[in-house]
Amino acid sequence: MDNVYVTGIGIKCNIANNYPEYIKTIFNENVFNKNNTSKKEFVKHDKSIKEYVGAINDVDLNCGEQKSLQLLEAVTKEALNDAKIISDARKAVFILGTSIGGEATNSIVQKDLKDKKFNDILDNSLIDKRTLYYLAEKITKKYQFISNYYVISTACSASANAVTFGAELINNGEYDIAICAGVDELADISIAGFSSLGAINQERFCQPFTKSHGISLGEGAGAIILEKNHKKGAYAKVLAGTITSDSYHMTAPEPTGVKAYNAIKEALSQANISADKIDYINAHGTGTKANDSMELNLLSTHFPNSYVSSTKSFTGHTLGAAGIIEIINCIASINKNICVGTRVDKDLEESTRKRLPTKFLINELKNTKVDIALNLSFAFGGNNSAVLISDPDISVNSFSNVLDTPKDLYVKGADSTFLFKEDIAQINSNRYKRVHKSFSSFDKYQYLPLKRMLNVNPRKYMRLDDFSKMAVEAVYNTLHNNSINLKEYPSSKIGIIFSTPTGPANTVNEVENMIPKFGYEKISAMKFPFTVMNAATGAIALTFNINGPSSVIMSPYTGFSDAIKYASLTSHYQDLDLIIVVAAAEFDEASMLDNSSSSLDIADGCNVLLLSPNSKKTKIKVDTLYSNKKTKSEKEIESLIKKIIKENILSSDKKVNLSFAIPRDDEFFTKIIDNISSTDWLNSNINMKINIKSSFTTRGCGEEFMSLLNRNLNSSEVGFGLEFGLDGTIGIIKVRKD
Repeated sequence: MDNVYVTGIGIKCNIANNYPEYIKTIFNENVFNKNNTSKKEFVKHDKSIKEYVGAINDVDLNCGEQKSLQLLEAVTKEALNDAKIISDARKAVFILGTSIGGEATNSIVQKDLKDKKFNDILDNSLIDKRTLYYLAEKITKKYQFISNYYVISTACSASANAVTFGAELINNGEYDIAICAGVDELADISIAGFSSLGAINQERFCQPFTKSHGISLGEGAGAIILEKNHKKGAYAKVLAGTITSDSYHMTAPEPTGVKAYNAIKEALSQANISADKIDYINAHGTGTKANDSMELNLLSTHFPNSYVSSTKSFTGHTLGAAGIIEIINCIASINKNICVGTRVDKDLEESTRKRLPTKFLINELKNTKVDIALNLSFAFGGNNSAVLISDPDISVNSFSNVLDTPKDLYVKGADSTFLFKEDIAQINSNRYKRVHKSFSSFDKYQYLPLKRMLNVNPRKYMRLDDFSKMAVEAVYNTLHNNSINLKEYPSSKIGIIFSTPTGPANTVNEVENMIPKFGYEKISAMKFPFTVMNAATGAIALTFNINGPSSVIMSPYTGFSDAIKYASLTSHYQDLDLIIVVAAAEFDEASMLDNSSSSLDIADGCNVLLLSPNSKKTKIKVDTLYSNKKTKSEKEIESLIKKIIKENILSSDKKVNLSFAIPRDDEFFTKIIDNISSTDWLNSNINMKINIKSSFTTRGCGEEFMSLLNRNLNSSEVGFGLEFGLDGTIGIIKVRKD
């Protein structure tokens, strides 16, 4: 296994425009006296609110590109230049962590849709720009040597989880370079949502670990370059990274810190080090009573000898970017052997010092040797993230206690909101409503969730939004129909990987549209938590008492293949017994303006796959062979598919099953399929069966693969599920019965 080194850094936030400026600012005594925050007014139609925020004011808002993209481009460029990577023949991947992505653009889409300005939406590419993966697509296209991207969206832990995934990809030899980044900008929906929860500090900028009057939001971006075995000139080494689930509450952490400690304990185990080896902890430290009391209890109990602080007292809570910005602060502490304390206003300093352990640093710079630092990030849905960073020269290796070779994953069960007849996914008319709009050339199938579920707590279920209800229902049916009893597994050894191209689109729009109607503080506090992309994942963990890792990957078209790859690595690095792969989509009205689906109808839906490294009672093995989101030509795609299929056919195979979806009458893909259908390139003894599903699309939720599982493959057959995107992106999943 390969060591994972940090070789480049980029950062932009309210206190610094780059990494050298961050070092100069954060390790200067004046940082405790200088206030880099102010009250900013947010206005939507005739409604407004003023809040203390950590804003970035030197971005051109009239250039035609989103603020988030400008921030992301700046830190990516800085990090790549810092690592001296201009172009590279090595294999590179871009991994982005973000909570709201293009949500600021989505608010424009919703207004234009209401005003029937359909052409404005299309002409300005607003449908693309509102997605979370648009930002990653732009970066990947800008740097041609980047061959693929992933987008992680687990709210406030997103970019920390992106670093963990990037480190796993490097450590496992999947890529040579990983650009791990995080970004979020200040947006109306965030201000309104946290205001409705009463979570924003109205008196002053946030003061973590004081009287805990609430958070202050910020904005920013960060990026680090990870390279395998590139120790020369490296800033740091990634030792470990883990995720766990509280399964306690949608917005509040489990108060004792026991569940959060599981993430730290797992990270310590991965690196094979003890808790007393951690010199500095960058706490999540939001300034809310619920978070700060939990962390105070957790850290004073388990880490009495580690220095602790929260840098949100300088930057504010930058949501999905918080993890990467605070990991960069950990790296800075390691490089300079300085720990920066939490900034606290003078009138609160004395009382705060009296109530905190001495290792909780307040308004001071502590000169001390820092070999190992721990970054903590927590998020809605009970998502806990722990990342261990070290000096590059220490003897501990990255993931030193993790086995070298990942285990194969076997299918324990599968189910879907769709019906499968003759291996073809079909709409269940009892559970779907067909929606037609005059402005669209295609229709939408809207899923109708159950109002009540047997054996599921009715009060908890009724509080869920429709997207979460669909996911919970699909997981329940998968477990029930495949006779899987989760009580037979330790709850910490069950994981969830959730893939979606849309997230809870209708809930996001509903909350967004409440702001001009009711005002920022008066939107639904019950609905706001379900606007984050990992809300459905948290609902699954809560419903089924799952405490293992949970994460969300946002992907257009190749979502299922991305999810299986992510599940494979998560299962390996956190030694899971069962991992639940969920792929779900919920399309809103604006999605019907998106002409990228050609003549295919779009459908809400959810496909669930249960995977385990244990082959007992199952012989169906699954693996992602290829996932790439770089635009390719017709010939490149054809050659690639043929090459991968050939490499994965055994001499004993008698039949090859291909399953894929293509838009009706699309000449580009029709020609590729025609050429593949001609079996001249295959062994003459092999029979090929092709299944084209083309009546509707979920844009990457895996019906192609699910149709393979419905074929009951025998031991002489192999199946390949192909996911196609209209821009030439492709994902290939293999299924084989051993």
